[in-house]
Amino acid sequence: TEANISLAKIKSTLNKKGTLESETERYLGSLFQDAKIIDRAENHFRNAYKLDPQNIKNVFYLARFLINYDRNVNEGMEIIHKGLEIKPDYIELFAIEGWGCYKQGKYEEALKLLKQAEEKSFEFSFELYQNIETVKKAVASQKNN
Repeated sequence: TEANISLAKIKSTLNKKGTLESETERYLGSLFQDAKIIDRAENHFRNAYKLDPQNIKNVFYLARFLINYDRNVNEGMEIIHKGLEIKPDYIELFAIEGWGCYKQGKYEEALKLLKQAEEKSFEFSFELYQNIETVKKAVASQKNN
């Protein structure tokens, strides 16, 4: 009950500030994701995407969620490709697409995309670094077999 009251207050505050409904949904998705309430997080990320599928952040958050949590990697990849039509130079999509390729067993393609994201990025991402290292190991293991 307390959590629901807090959520209502958050929604009210965001609404008063003029936050778009899709942004509120994305924000709530992140809150539930951080709280490890995965089903609710997915619902909010999906709602954000449905409300504004042209918003590149909605595209990114839903695709990243679907891929990172193995909810539906193939759907996540489809959403990424739609996002790249909207904004072809969105570096974060290259990174999550690379991770999606890794999850699909396409290690060489994954490494190429992840390195491309790293080269184009203006800042260091520890998550990206870890993903590159994981994929490098998978590529090396694949070559040894």
